[in-house]
Amino acid sequence: MVRPAVEGGCNAVASTIGVRGSIARKYAHQIPFIVKLNHNRLLTFPNEYDRIMFSTVREDWEMGAVAVRATVYFGSEQSSRQIVEVARAFHEAHELGLATVLWCYLRNPGFTVDGPQSKSSIAAMKEYVAKTGAEVWVNHDKAQHASIPKAPAYVE
Repeated sequence: MVRPAVEGGCNAVASTIGVRGSIARKYAHQIPFIVKLNHNRLLTFPNEYDRIMFSTVREDWEMGAVAVRATVYFGSEQSSRQIVEVARAFHEAHELGLATVLWCYLRNPGFTVDGPQSKSSIAAMKEYVAKTGAEVWVNHDKAQHASIPKAPAYVE
């Protein structure tokens, strides 16, 4: 994953702390790393739309990461905890001089009442992004969105 990124001229690589740890010495000065702080728990039955912290900002910083990323499933049963954890992690990341990347997903079909309600939900996510100071905000496009279970209807 990392070698093709370096050879292809990519600007950075985003991966888990495990991948970062396994190749840190070899690629540390060749390409910037963005480390994923949390991961999904989709290997449960039934699937849970939850994210669990698997690394710490300090660990990632000590291993040379230039940024950290995290995901929040807005509207999921665990979203309140996720929001607090990610906000705290991003605060620490900024104190250490790391950039932050936030992935946001709506995971509650009840959010989609109509177009204005969906747009209101997106506006609430944008407000959260601003409060955490995330430099980048990622959300799925229409094609990706269609394949996601429990996602509300896509509104353009």
